[in-house]
Amino acid sequence: MNLRRFIGSKFSWGLFVLMWIGCVGTGQAETTDVPFQAWQLDATSKISLAFASQNNYQPESTFGHVFLVVHQQTPPEPNAKVIEFVGHLESFSDMVATIYGQVDGRYRLLDFSDKSLDYDFENRDLYLLELKVEASKLEKLLTSVAQRMGKPFPYTFAKYNCAYYLALLLEEQGLLTQPVSAQIYVEPVDLMKAVNDRYAGRISFIPSSHRVLSLHLTQLSQAQLLAFNRFTQGDESVLTKENGPLNQTASAYIRYQLPRESEPWRRQYLASSQKQVWHEVTEIDASLPGADTNGHYELSILSGGAVGLKLQPELRNFFGVHTSDQAGAYLDLLSVQAIEKKGRLELSEFTLFKSESINPLTYKSRFLDIGYRNWQSKTGRSDKEAYFTWGMGAAFSIKDVSVALTPTITLGTSNVESQSVNIRAGYRALSEWHGEVWGVRVQTVRRVNSPFQFTREDSMQLRMRVTKQANLGIEFGRIPQLERSFQRFLISYAL
Repeated sequence: MNLRRFIGSKFSWGLFVLMWIGCVGTGQAETTDVPFQAWQLDATSKISLAFASQNNYQPESTFGHVFLVVHQQTPPEPNAKVIEFVGHLESFSDMVATIYGQVDGRYRLLDFSDKSLDYDFENRDLYLLELKVEASKLEKLLTSVAQRMGKPFPYTFAKYNCAYYLALLLEEQGLLTQPVSAQIYVEPVDLMKAVNDRYAGRISFIPSSHRVLSLHLTQLSQAQLLAFNRFTQGDESVLTKENGPLNQTASAYIRYQLPRESEPWRRQYLASSQKQVWHEVTEIDASLPGADTNGHYELSILSGGAVGLKLQPELRNFFGVHTSDQAGAYLDLLSVQAIEKKGRLELSEFTLFKSESINPLTYKSRFLDIGYRNWQSKTGRSDKEAYFTWGMGAAFSIKDVSVALTPTITLGTSNVESQSVNIRAGYRALSEWHGEVWGVRVQTVRRVNSPFQFTREDSMQLRMRVTKQANLGIEFGRIPQLERSFQRFLISYAL
C-alpha cells in the first residue's frame, strides 16, 4: 500500500472517530436558541470575543470554542446574548460528512447563562476579550449577523468551523490584523490572537468553579483540610467566622458541587450552608491557552550516543504547561522527531494526531494515535510502521495517582509484513502522578498479532519542572522479547 495514501486515509478516519466520540460522549444538555428580536442595545452595550478553553478529557474539545457575547456588565450578565456558529449534526452520516465533505451549519443566539453553565460542567475556563468598537460599528456587526440568521452555510471540521464564520463577521468590520478565514485550517484561538491591538480592550478571565476550588484547597493547612472533609460529609459545625480560608473553600465547593449534586438531602445541606459561608469568586489571572507559546521543543540524548530533536507545534497540556487537574489529558498534532547518530539523520517519529485522556472522575480513558514510527532507537532493528490506533477503556485514581487500562485496535502497515495492512488488538496500561514540580508516568503497551518480533514495550518517565516553559526528564524503557533496554535524557522547552 502506498504510504501517502495510507496516512491520508487513516487521518480521515482518525478525525471521523474524533468527531464520533465527541457527538456521543459529551452528554451535554441542549441549549435553547434565543430569538434575534429579544436583543436590546443601549449606550452601555459592548461586545466581547470569548474563548472556552480546551477540554482535553474530550478529544472533540481539545481546540476549544470561540463565540461573541453582547453584554452590559463585566463579567457578562446571565441574560447577555451569545452569538456562535454550530454545525448541524443529527446523524451518523452527518458526522462522516464533516470529514469527507460538509454539512449545514448556522449562526445562533443563546443566553450567556446557558453557555457558561455548560462549560462549567466540563471544568472549562472562559476568556473574554472586549472589543473597543463604537456604537455604529457594533450595530453594523449585529446587522450582518441578522442577515445571516436562519440561512444554512457549509460546515467542516478543520476549515469552515465556529472560528471561520466569526472571523468573517470581524473581518467585515476591520477588527483583525490578518484574514483568519483565508487560513488552510482555522483554530478558535487563532481568532483571539488576530484581533487588532487598536480594538483589543480589557481581557477578562472567568475560571471554572473546579479551578477556583482546586486553588483554595492548595491554600488550606492540614487541620483545615480535615475540617473541610468533615464539612463535605455533612458537618456544618466546623464552619466558624474566624476561619476565613476554610469558609472560602467551602463557598467554592458549594458553587462547584451544588449544580452537580443528585442527592436531595445534600442539595438542601449545601444550599443552607451557602448563606453562612458565601464569598465572592476569587479573581485568578491566567494566560490564554495556545497564545503564550510558539511550539514545544524536546531535545533527547539516547543511550548509545544518539541525539534526538522533537518539534511539537500544537502540543496541548503537557506537564507543567497547563493545569494539573487535567494532567492525564494530552494532545499532540503534527509533531516530528528526528534522531542523529554517527553523522546520519533519520526520521524517528511523525505524529499526525495523538489524543489521550485519563479521567478518573468519569472512570473513562480514551486514546487515538495516527502516525509513523521507526523503532531503530529502541530495538536496534530497522522496523518501521505507519499506524492508526484507537481505544476506549477505564480509569480510576488511588490517592493522587491516576490509573488507566485502555484496550486498543491498531491498523498498520510496516516494512516487514507481507500483507498491506495488519490488524492488531492490544492494550495500554499506565499509571501517572503529577505534582507541582515532579511528574511520573509508568506504562506498558501490548500489541497482539504484531508483525515485528516483539509485542510489548515497558517504560517509565520521570519529569521535573524547572520553569513554566522548561522541564527535565529521564525515561527508562525495555522490550522484553528482545531483551533490550533503552534510556533517554530529555529537555523540553516551550518558546
